[in-house]
Amino acid sequence: MKATFRAFAPALLLALAACPTASPNKPAVILRTTIVPADSVRMGDSLKITTWLKNPEPEAMIMTFEDQCQVEQFVQTPDKTIVYPPGGGSTCISVPSTLRVAGRDSVRFDAAWLANSSVQGEYVAYGVLSQHQLQRGERDQELKMGHRSNIAIFHVAAQARGTAGNRE
Repeated sequence: MKATFRAFAPALLLALAACPTASPNKPAVILRTTIVPADSVRMGDSLKITTWLKNPEPEAMIMTFEDQCQVEQFVQTPDKTIVYPPGGGSTCISVPSTLRVAGRDSVRFDAAWLANSSVQGEYVAYGVLSQHQLQRGERDQELKMGHRSNIAIFHVAAQARGTAGNRE
């Protein structure tokens, strides 16, 4: 067993060194999503989705996007169907936009989803940062691919008995 490991150790170390997830580099931005209520929502109730985009660096950053979708929130059913935004996809307006975030500051993006799906079970909510040009200080703009935030898991349950139509 030790001989086998020794034979493959150089190849394993080389593969690990080439792995992008093994990089000690900090992310250009941090994306974090939270939900309220945090654990479950009943059919007919609303779920508040908040995604924070944080600039971890001490200097300000300017992000330039090709459209109005800087950060979008999504909700997926247990079978991975997107139920928010409505229609299962982006609702972006094709007009360029710019976002400036001060050093070590963050920007909040809020959305609300009305739980009106016919499917009960474990859902996920998350935010997605769109592809953008990033500039910090006097450095040249750099193209950055979009990425997803953490996922927030919650449960959608049937509406409580006797509450249908009794909302005030």
